[in-house]
Amino acid sequence: MKIKRIKRLFSVDLFISILISVVSFFILENEYPICIIGDIAEVCISVFSIIFAIYFAGLSLLITGSDNEFIKFLEEENQFTELLWTYKVTILILFVSLLNSLGFYILISLNKASEVELVIPRWAFIIFLFITSYGLLAALYSIFDALKFSHYRAIFLKKSGNE
Repeated sequence: MKIKRIKRLFSVDLFISILISVVSFFILENEYPICIIGDIAEVCISVFSIIFAIYFAGLSLLITGSDNEFIKFLEEENQFTELLWTYKVTILILFVSLLNSLGFYILISLNKASEVELVIPRWAFIIFLFITSYGLLAALYSIFDALKFSHYRAIFLKKSGNE
């Protein structure tokens, strides 16, 4: 089970985020005015706040909304535990992404009081891009896991005779 979880951590979403970061390294300039990243960070805060709230609500529904027989059915192949683990990891990634965006936004807000405009080095912007893309892609792939959950629900209903 731990090997399966490690494989899920090192999945497509992580590798696409790494690819975005590597490509960005070669495309981006060496530094950027902090005000440019401020706009991006502000949008990311809004997006991640919404996605985080939705995922938290979805995790709560997943935990409390399933009947015992369906959970037993899923646990025959360890599917419910794996689905919960995926949601927990996605929530953590989304939270880190939200904190990352907040951190950049706070840095930018503090800089507005200064007369000297700071610049963000390319490596810091690439880290920001990596965390942001990883958060969004992890959410996307977690949705695919939720769709599998609904597929298992249909199989369960067919086996139990409820339609």
